[in-house]
Amino acid sequence: MDDILNLATLQASYAKPVDRNLEAHIKQCITRVADADAQGIAMVGANLALEACRAGSAGVSLLDRSSSTGQFNWTALTGLVFDLKGGQSPRHDSACGDCLDRREALLFRSPAQRYAWMQNLPVLVDELLVAPLFDSTDTPLGTVWVVHHSPMEHFDATDMHYLELIVKLMQKHL
Repeated sequence: MDDILNLATLQASYAKPVDRNLEAHIKQCITRVADADAQGIAMVGANLALEACRAGSAGVSLLDRSSSTGQFNWTALTGLVFDLKGGQSPRHDSACGDCLDRREALLFRSPAQRYAWMQNLPVLVDELLVAPLFDSTDTPLGTVWVVHHSPMEHFDATDMHYLELIVKLMQKHL
């Protein structure tokens, strides 16, 4: 798993200062949609992740409980991957699956080198930051993720902080 980096790796790198106003905005937006259905909460979470992490794309992938193979459904997508909404990825051969298995947020550089199916995506996924999403009983629900499409952009520990804040708040309402 040399192409997977964890929070400690990100913390060792340069990080932007945390914007407390942005944190308050995230909390306010998720609280405002607390009574919405899972799709609505997922869409708000994806949009907030895109904004907070200044990503090219963001999404929420939820486990398909009806699938015997444990697929992830691409429930809420925004940014360059918006048109892929309704797609799926495998549970056991994906960044989302590895993230849930390790129960921690992970950063992937050039994930298509690890997951061959990603080579068929219509957009380049240069860097992928993904955080696990569990319900209140610690049952895995899926993941929230952000993507940089350009090798000139990189996520840092502050982006991880924002993504984990979004996940924490979403978990309370899913």
